[in-house]
Amino acid sequence: MVAVNNSYDKKNIKILVIGDYCLDKYYYIDAELDQVADYAIKPSYFATNQSQYPGGAGNVTKNLVSLGADVYCFGIIGNDGAAFELKNSLTVVGANVDNLFAFENCWTNIYLRPIRMSNLTRDTMNEIVCINKYTINQNMTKLIIDKLKEIAPQMDAIVVVEQFNKEEVSVLNSAVKQVLINISKIYNDKIFFVDSRNFIDKYENMHIKCNQFEFAQLINKKNFPLSKTKELLKNGVKLGIKNKAFYLTTGENGMIVFDNLGNSFNIPAISTIDDVDTCGAGDSATAGIVMALCLGYDKLQASLIGNIVASITIKQIGVTGEATFDEVFSLYDEKMKQVGYAKDTYA
Repeated sequence: MVAVNNSYDKKNIKILVIGDYCLDKYYYIDAELDQVADYAIKPSYFATNQSQYPGGAGNVTKNLVSLGADVYCFGIIGNDGAAFELKNSLTVVGANVDNLFAFENCWTNIYLRPIRMSNLTRDTMNEIVCINKYTINQNMTKLIIDKLKEIAPQMDAIVVVEQFNKEEVSVLNSAVKQVLINISKIYNDKIFFVDSRNFIDKYENMHIKCNQFEFAQLINKKNFPLSKTKELLKNGVKLGIKNKAFYLTTGENGMIVFDNLGNSFNIPAISTIDDVDTCGAGDSATAGIVMALCLGYDKLQASLIGNIVASITIKQIGVTGEATFDEVFSLYDEKMKQVGYAKDTYA
């Protein structure tokens, strides 16, 4: 078992988070105020409160800052009010926003999340997602790549966060992906970690992560094969060998880790009896894994720490939660004794 770095407080762990930055906006609707106007058929809802948080790559950033890292944001935003609010929310938590590029015609990504309050109940309604649709051209790509090559050597870790399924409108287009792969091979001693919903198979030589539903889509399955099948092993091992490790999150069933030697391990989830809100749980798990890897924990210990972070954040209802370094690592020894991890055996 690896001990926590005693010089942690004196060491500034620098992490670059590159990806799809979003603004999460929550609107709290009072159901008792519903009205039907004389010009409308459907009732109008009245929001009496609102809150906003960094989302997507911003949520990973927020969680890393909460765990004590020095975080540098790297992404694309618009010249709009949402960009101002996003940069402000990231600055407030302590992140560096100097490399959030405001390109003309681009639109800041926004998640609008209405929550309908009635008496003591709360109903999370359909979210509305506003995404950038402007293609990142060659000149913009060159600027991104030049800056990435300049700043990456200064970092202890580079974290990639992909939210959406259109590469051409993201800071993470195919050209930038290839540069990241090349940089990871030049700086093989640094932590390169990717959390991608749609393109996890496009990366190599890195730590990669996705959830069970994203993995099912990747291997053309309608449902994730939770039973330990040869097909699951084959596809998971393939991604693990191509990279430093492949972390597959499976909700309440925990995490499966495929290493680059063809082995797989079950990392149990941390159970909780409290009400939970799983929005952002994957982001918090990513932050926990990355921080642990930076501190010298191995990939299996880091996975357990990722599960611990997620178990803390999902108890924070109606927000994308966060966990502190002290509360996470104070639980580590206890949880390691309780759950540990075991090498998987497949039929």
